[in-house]
Amino acid sequence: VRIVGDLPAGRSTVFSLVRDGKKIDVKVMIDERKESSAADYSKLWPGIEVVALETDYAEAQKLPKGQKGVTVASVIARSPSSALGIRTGDVITAINDTVVKSVGEFYRKLNDPRTTKIQFTVYREGVQLSTLALVRK
Repeated sequence: VRIVGDLPAGRSTVFSLVRDGKKIDVKVMIDERKESSAADYSKLWPGIEVVALETDYAEAQKLPKGQKGVTVASVIARSPSSALGIRTGDVITAINDTVVKSVGEFYRKLNDPRTTKIQFTVYREGVQLSTLALVRK
């Protein structure tokens, strides 16, 4: 993020990305960031960062034995996930009733362009919860 922030507005640059194990180059034009958009966290999709679910943590959270999922590492204030009530430490076990087995799978399901509504199944303190759907615009 710091490298992008240091690029001058009006300049084109190429970023190399790895998606699904393949390297791709993307040319982007750096535009000036307006203060009003910098303060608008509601557009951060979905506003959470997740990490792999560790066995010890799963046991401490009273998840069923062998439960798969990802652990919410952080939630950005005023983001869509924050508005849903997602909390740091929650364990997301499914997206749209489909089990999430890894961090990579979580982001693939979340970023599927065909998916416009997203519902999380979450374990919090031994209780399974379902969120309302997030709607991608």
